[in-house]
Amino acid sequence: MARPGSRRPRSVFLSDDLRVAGVIDFGALTVIGDPGLDLASALAFLEEAPGYQPVDSDFVLERLVSRVGSDFVPRYGLYRAWYAIRFAPYRDDPDLYERCLGALRAVTRPT
Repeated sequence: MARPGSRRPRSVFLSDDLRVAGVIDFGALTVIGDPGLDLASALAFLEEAPGYQPVDSDFVLERLVSRVGSDFVPRYGLYRAWYAIRFAPYRDDPDLYERCLGALRAVTRPT
């Protein structure tokens, strides 16, 4: 997550040529033990970023699939639901609460 007023994520390391060289995160959400959940957070938190556009998710998802395989795509809905359940209790942010409900509804809709 970026610091308030900062455009640079704190947990992303960049090389001298400004390419992503590494990602580190010791937050409470990283102790679950499922690396897929960490990957899903890249998409879930991206959607909360100022200026987010759906094409941003397409871009990140394409790169995730190229690294971990296409089986990540169907699992993403489950990960997204986990995040929605985790953050929905924060009712002091009505927009976040509504987005969490929307994510849960998307998982429960028949296909």
